[in-house]
Amino acid sequence: MRAVARQAGLAEGTLYHHFRGKDDLLLGLFGALGEQARASLDPAALAALNLRDFLRAFLAAPLAALAQDEAGLLRVILSEGLIRRDLGRAFADGLTGTAALGAQALAERPELRGVDTGELLRTGLTLVLGHTVQGALSGDPLPDPQVTAARMADVLLALVAAERA
Repeated sequence: MRAVARQAGLAEGTLYHHFRGKDDLLLGLFGALGEQARASLDPAALAALNLRDFLRAFLAAPLAALAQDEAGLLRVILSEGLIRRDLGRAFADGLTGTAALGAQALAERPELRGVDTGELLRTGLTLVLGHTVQGALSGDPLPDPQVTAARMADVLLALVAAERA
C-alpha cells in the first residue's frame, strides 16, 4: 500500500481512507477495469449491430482494458488471485458478471435462439483472458484489440455454426 500511495502521489492514509488494504485495492482496480470496459459498450448501439460486429465490440472492450500498461494490472491480479482462492474467486466473479451482461443482450437476438449465449460469451472472455495472459507472459506487445476481437468473433461464430449443424 505504501508503494502504491507513493506511486500515485498520495499519502498512505489517504489510500487507506478509500481501501481497507491490498485486497480491497486490487478488487477496486479490477472493478475499475470492468467498469471501463462496460462504459465503452453502448447497449443501444450494440443492439443495432450484426452478430459479428456485436461480438467484436463486446470482446474488444475487455481486451483494451486488460492490455493497458502491458497488462501490468492483470499480472498483479493473477499473481494474487492464483495464490489466494478468495481473491481469485472475486476476480472470476467479475468476469462472470461481464459475460452475463453480454449474454443477456445476445439472448434477445433471433439468430441465436437455442444457443447457450452465456456459454458463448464465457468462451469469448476465456479467449480474451488467455490471449492477454499469453501476451503478458511472453512480454511481446499485445496486438491491436480490434483486430484480435475480430478474430475471436470469427471463432465464436464458427462455434455457433458447428452447434447448429
